[in-house]
Amino acid sequence: QVKQRSIRGMAETLKIKDLPIDSRPREAFMRAADPVREIPDSMLLAILIRTGQKGSSAIDIANRLIKYFGSTEKLVEASWQQILNAKVSGVGKVAAVQLAAAFALVRRTVRMSHRAYSRSVESPEDVVRQLRSVGADLTQECVFALYLDKQRHLLCEPSIVLKGTVDRTLIHPREIYRRAISLGAVSLIVAHNHPGGDPVPSEDDIEQTRRLVSTGRCVGIPLDDHIVVAGEKWMSMRNEELVDFNRRED
Repeated sequence: QVKQRSIRGMAETLKIKDLPIDSRPREAFMRAADPVREIPDSMLLAILIRTGQKGSSAIDIANRLIKYFGSTEKLVEASWQQILNAKVSGVGKVAAVQLAAAFALVRRTVRMSHRAYSRSVESPEDVVRQLRSVGADLTQECVFALYLDKQRHLLCEPSIVLKGTVDRTLIHPREIYRRAISLGAVSLIVAHNHPGGDPVPSEDDIEQTRRLVSTGRCVGIPLDDHIVVAGEKWMSMRNEELVDFNRRED
């Protein structure tokens, strides 16, 4: 944070060419381990603006834009016409369109992500599609949990909750259901990968699934299915009737 404030302060008082090389926007961005946390908004905008004008650096122009709109968040929501109408010296039609296009791409990505997480999970195929991006190229067995609400929408992004070895994963109900309870899940689905390419569940997989079903009955958050993914192939334990997911205690 001290480093960030130092960079920010220098950027606001000096021209970019007068800054140390490591404090210039592009160089700072390339050297940062985490640009989202380390680089000030004005410096990120300056990279998009690219050049300043006489008496003003790209960082100065970026700061004036942020000030005009009141916050970076409001600036990112602006159209190119609104950016142009701000009449910030150094931001003509070309720059306004470039900025608005970059912001539109960000908004589109966020909305696509939101739709992906809010989409109903109604079938094993839906689960497999959700896992394609997060489970690709894994070389060890990993367990994923998909936590669902009443409408069977995902409550969060599917993520790895447990990791195993190349050919075996120990599924601990405690780890899976702790998050289910904290999220207020109504039900859940688990899935894990078989790096070897064979989607047929092992006896251990089946037995551990039975334990999850039993735990789900105890806590009131039923396990709907356990899916094994192996490359392009997959198998649903519910569909194959390998585990009785509907069984209730007498």
